Amino acid sequence: MEFIDDRSAGRNIGEEVPQTLFFLKNSDGTILGAVSLRHFLNHTNIVDGGHIGYGICPEYRGNGYGSLILSLALKKLKEMGITKVLVTCDCDNIPSQKVILHNNGVLENQTLDEDGIEINRYWIDNTAGE
Repeated sequence: MEFIDDRSAGRNIGEEVPQTLFFLKNSDGTILGAVSLRHFLNHTNIVDGGHIGYGICPEYRGNGYGSLILSLALKKLKEMGITKVLVTCDCDNIPSQKVILHNNGVLENQTLDEDGIEINRYWIDNTAGE
């Protein structure tokens, strides 16, 4: 828990940026997935990573939880004042692409990460309802 608190507060994180971790749980408390919200972008996550990193546990994929967790993450980022959100995924990750597009992601470009993997970079206008 100290590690998670430090990351959220920006303590002991080296070159990383502060980020807050949230879990998506069902009514009985089972963790379905997690999302990490980066408080701002640095030189690394402007290319690969973006503002949001999310994942759904394999046994719960295909049930709409990815779209839900991204939607909830966007609401939290909006509360933090982040109105233009970068979300990235591997070019071959079709389920993640669908989740991002479902949440109004607009493909800006494709690039290579530091390992040479092709990355899709999407921007989401997070001002809806203003």
